[in-house]
Amino acid sequence: MPGERTPATIDALSKRNGLLASMAEEFFPRLGPYAAAAEIVDALWRFRTRGGYQRARSGGKVSPIEARMREILDAKDHVPTVDSVAKTLKSLHNRSE
Repeated sequence: MPGERTPATIDALSKRNGLLASMAEEFFPRLGPYAAAAEIVDALWRFRTRGGYQRARSGGKVSPIEARMREILDAKDHVPTVDSVAKTLKSLHNRSE
């Protein structure tokens, strides 16, 4: 049906959302969902636009946070908005309580 997500897209988004949540927990543990989302999206944009993603994909040496960002972009080749990441982090946080 037009406008519906394919199973592959749903799987990719689910994987990406899990990676976003683990990135927030590991690298931004003291920040709330919106602040962590802002940091993550900013880092993803810099990583993607300044050559980090290409370097990581070609086997170059990367830091742990860069490795996580590569996984996120490999799962879904799109930098999400701060609002969508914050919504994801809030949703996943509420489920774990």
